[in-house]
Amino acid sequence: MSKLDIDPLAAKSSSPESNKDAGDLDSTRLKESAVLPDTDPQAASLSEERIAIHEDTGDGTKVSDQYQTGVQLWTSATACLLALFLISLDLTIVSTILTEIGTEFNSFDQISWVSAGYILPMTVFCVVWGKLSLIFGRKWTLMASLSIFLLGSLVAGLANSMGMLLAGRVVCGIGAGGAQTLVFIIISELVPLSKRPVMNMALSVTFAISAAVGPLLGGSFATNVSWRWCFYFNLPVGGVILICLFFSYNPPKPKFGASNGEQSIWKKLKMIDYVGTLLMAIALAFLLLPLTLGGFVFPWRSAAIICFFVIGGLALVVFFVWNCKLSSNPIIPTELLVSPHVVASFCVAVFLLGVHVSITMYTAIYFQSIHDASSWTSGLFLLPFITVVTIFSFGFSFVVRYTRYVKPYAVFAGILGPVGCGLFSLLGVKSTFSDKVGLQVLLGVSSGIHYQTNLIGGQLASPPNLPGSMILTTTFITLGRTLGGCLCTDLSQLVFTSTLKRGLNSSAQAMKIIQDNSLTVDSVIKQPDIVKLLTFADQMVIKQLIMSSLRNVFYLCVGFSGLVLLGDLATTNKRVPKSDEGTGEKVDPKTAED
Repeated sequence: MSKLDIDPLAAKSSSPESNKDAGDLDSTRLKESAVLPDTDPQAASLSEERIAIHEDTGDGTKVSDQYQTGVQLWTSATACLLALFLISLDLTIVSTILTEIGTEFNSFDQISWVSAGYILPMTVFCVVWGKLSLIFGRKWTLMASLSIFLLGSLVAGLANSMGMLLAGRVVCGIGAGGAQTLVFIIISELVPLSKRPVMNMALSVTFAISAAVGPLLGGSFATNVSWRWCFYFNLPVGGVILICLFFSYNPPKPKFGASNGEQSIWKKLKMIDYVGTLLMAIALAFLLLPLTLGGFVFPWRSAAIICFFVIGGLALVVFFVWNCKLSSNPIIPTELLVSPHVVASFCVAVFLLGVHVSITMYTAIYFQSIHDASSWTSGLFLLPFITVVTIFSFGFSFVVRYTRYVKPYAVFAGILGPVGCGLFSLLGVKSTFSDKVGLQVLLGVSSGIHYQTNLIGGQLASPPNLPGSMILTTTFITLGRTLGGCLCTDLSQLVFTSTLKRGLNSSAQAMKIIQDNSLTVDSVIKQPDIVKLLTFADQMVIKQLIMSSLRNVFYLCVGFSGLVLLGDLATTNKRVPKSDEGTGEKVDPKTAED
């Protein structure tokens, strides 16, 4: 079904009734809002146009059918936010227990896989889960993915070997990819577009809190109980979430076929693009794995690393050919890939989350390695950043809702981003308390505003001629967030470890300290806490080199933030509609003008 194109001059002279008649021609895919009668002829001649409302969710139901109110709304939203909290928590909670895991299983050379084994499948499968939600429904798809996540948590908690632990983390990642995607979809569908800024605020606050609480909770469990409780913790909370979803979240069932009858399970399963899924999984895995393995498991110039990149690159090319030219049910619709505004929002999501995760991770390392802070204390030092993110995300949820502007705020936040990241490079070995707190504020402002504008901007730009465009756009942007968290943290780790290794090897004083204390360069890189065992003078030598490597990570984040700004400049100019979606109320054309 093609997009409904209307001449602005024709729209100007038409009445609301004639607009309705025209909209009925394409009512199966689009529901058209009436146009306000002329008030100012000059303004009308510049901006009057018809606004197509995305009423088709892609599964035969209507957008307005998904809305919830009252107790059901708040129970469903709370359950979704708790699910996002668990998924995001698992990204950071393991950062403070890797030493304990490596010690128990005597596998320090494999501890990096505890994180990679979770993030990689999470990235690969998030788009697949989005397609499954259109076929089997949001509720059961979310509950299935969350159940898989909980199963993986149980396996990881009961692990008696590193292999069993990594298997559990992979299963967790598969489920987490679906749970995260479905949470963003469901939260976006629970309320009309005009009220989504408040829901987006809740999402960003939840993610920010989980990023701060993760290291604190992990350190507390490892110190007072056992690292296994980092995984057991998910089980009772996840059980409560499943119960709440089962009883409170009841969206309409998907409808398929000409007579709106339900298809068989077999026919639904045939709608999944298995070839595309496999190709994308191979491409992402083979492109991301060498960033984790390079320099540690294999040398960068080794045949293994080169083969990884070659196979991943070829698989990526084949995937795009299959997805755009050959597949009857492409995993990423071509309409999204050719929409510059949607692609811009996707790129913003990639580097926005990459900056957030990289900054929080390496700022925590800064406090632990440079100032000898515990996992708990380093988490407390991150509270200024998290607090500012929360305040500005909360405040701008109302600013966006009542002004209906999105892009101006995104560009403003994009300008603040590189400056805020640059301020982190001013941290040093002798930084004062005010420096540690104050230098976090500006980036927190930028991130708080961005979390409010990114998803809404992408949804406003979703192609109107694509059934289920809002869901597919949300899934696409969620893929960008997950990919950014994986790609940018791998690049940050690469910069940190490679520059620290080079710095240690090139410093005669540092090498003498390492040899005199029976250490190795790799042990200092993998376990920075080992520096605490040295004398104060020796500590200062090593800490200066660690600080130099941390600054390189912050400089890298400046580059990531610059790419976010470029993406912000290319996002849509559309404003949030003044009226609810699909209600047929009159909408001022200026509110959605592009």
